Amino acid sequence: MKKLVSVLVGMVMAVTVAACGSSTSKGQGNGSASKDGYVFSYNNVEVTMDQKSSEVVEKLGEYKYFEAPSCADKSVGKTYTYGDGKVEVGTYQNEGQDLVGYVYVKDASIPTKEGVKVGDSVDAIKKAYSDATDEGGLYQCKKGNMTLKFIVTDGVIEEIDYCSNATKGA
Repeated sequence: MKKLVSVLVGMVMAVTVAACGSSTSKGQGNGSASKDGYVFSYNNVEVTMDQKSSEVVEKLGEYKYFEAPSCADKSVGKTYTYGDGKVEVGTYQNEGQDLVGYVYVKDASIPTKEGVKVGDSVDAIKKAYSDATDEGGLYQCKKGNMTLKFIVTDGVIEEIDYCSNATKGA
């Protein structure tokens, strides 16, 4: 039974990191995060992609922790889940440092700085992000070192993902 649970948890992690990627591209993500991209804010803490995770993990509040070895390289991906699943922060490793690789938002109480939130319609995305591209239910905006993604079903936002472009798949 424990083995089955471990396998299931591993599969969930693999699917979760696939939305933004999980392995580093050499030469990017050096721990000096740029605020040129979209900035995520939660519990009065601002998070930028490629920021040292040690600068934000504890400040964001109480979390559940999970780690798993990367299938793409020899690094370890770490996942921190906050607010009973409202927010998930994932890391990647580069040159021995854990850096923020993605933030997933799954709750309507946490809007983007531009005011778009889970539960809003596609029109809210189009109004706030005129450069958003539609890729069949996935709206994306690239800015600086990251991509902001809106996962949409039936015209309604289900999840908002902040993803580092330093990870493959961003």
